[in-house]
Amino acid sequence: MPLDITHNLCLSQLKEWFSTELGQHLIDCESREFAAIVPSSHWPVAVNQGPGMADCFANRDIELRMRIGNEIDEMPRPTVVALHEELPLGRNSADLVVLQHTLDFSEDPRLVLREAIEALRPNGWIIICGFNPFSLWGAVRLMRLQSEKRAPWSGKFLQSKRIIDWLGLLGTEVEQCKYLLYGPPIKSLAMQRRFAFLDILGSWIWPGCAGIYMLSAQKRNFAGHRDLKSSIRTRQVVQALHTVKLGAKLESTSVKSRTH
Repeated sequence: MPLDITHNLCLSQLKEWFSTELGQHLIDCESREFAAIVPSSHWPVAVNQGPGMADCFANRDIELRMRIGNEIDEMPRPTVVALHEELPLGRNSADLVVLQHTLDFSEDPRLVLREAIEALRPNGWIIICGFNPFSLWGAVRLMRLQSEKRAPWSGKFLQSKRIIDWLGLLGTEVEQCKYLLYGPPIKSLAMQRRFAFLDILGSWIWPGCAGIYMLSAQKRNFAGHRDLKSSIRTRQVVQALHTVKLGAKLESTSVKSRTH
């Protein structure tokens, strides 16, 4: 099944937008919130599905971290190129999964969510970031769609309540739902600072109407056996990633030795 060209274009546009002042401001806010919302624990396997711009695994005890995306990026970490609808991971194989604006830019967000939760081990955690339609950001999206269809405004902007309902049906319990960026999506960082007071007032006056929501949920621990074939497939992916990391280290060491 070939990677969808339109989907790839949207993700490329989203990465480009993340490099703007407004996009960088969003990344900074999400990175700070990740530090608060991700439980402090040891994570044998952590997976980031999304544009991969925010360092959501910073300062976390993670044995193996990987990113699943539509292309290899420039950041120094293992990346698996695959469809989010067809994850190359076994069932019950990951301890932490992050969907960073992934559902907003998926053809079938519910299928993507189901795949991610199937990859989670019992008691594993999933973190979801999304654009909120009931916000000033959502209002700007409605206006922008009349003139241009570029990311992030071309995203689905799914309701957090809808995602929470899906999570419940897929066997997880939502622990937290936080909202970020109550101000308007203004390009200038200086103007963003002028509206910073809205982030303080927003949670009191109009809770749930921020531009971004962040959900954390834990997979319920159902009794049952692990899928042996799925476990083998996951070990193969993990082994390949370790091989890539080892090869990169050896190459780096070789280059250094030649330069001295």
